[in-house]
Amino acid sequence: MKYVVMVWLCGLMLFVFSGCGGDAAFGYADSTSAADDPEPAFSCTEETSTSIYVDVCGEVMKPGVYCLSRDARVCDAVFAAGGFTEEADRSRVNQARILSDQEQILVPSIEEEQETDDNLVCINTADVEALTALPGIGEAKAADIIAYREAHGAFSSPEDIMKVPGIKEALYNKIKAKIKI
Repeated sequence: MKYVVMVWLCGLMLFVFSGCGGDAAFGYADSTSAADDPEPAFSCTEETSTSIYVDVCGEVMKPGVYCLSRDARVCDAVFAAGGFTEEADRSRVNQARILSDQEQILVPSIEEEQETDDNLVCINTADVEALTALPGIGEAKAADIIAYREAHGAFSSPEDIMKVPGIKEALYNKIKAKIKI
């Protein structure tokens, strides 16, 4: 068992130092390379002060909580979770972003993008025009929402929009019935 873990960790180190693996033209994490390996990137029993826990869910091969190094990026978390499924919408995941402890990485499906019959504004994908259609959201706040989303990844819940500077509970209460993730 120790040999398997050591080989896997060596492979992970090679993966990290080679730029997160995957297709070099796009920098996507490989969708199959870790799918057959049952071990997470780092065993959570080996927690150190340089470890973080990240919940990886949605369209990945092995959703779950992973213990990663503090300087890990989204591509490392996706790799630890076995890579993307074929249904994953990779364009909505900023794989270069550095992770933080207790973060959730939600990998949406391509189908989720197509399910827009409900007339709700998807705060994870909406452009400035769609966001400014919401009450109390002007172009500046719409740009702030997009900038926050690009810097921190997809919102995990509609309430997360209150993490955007300038959006407090009163404004959230005005828009909560009109938004979705």
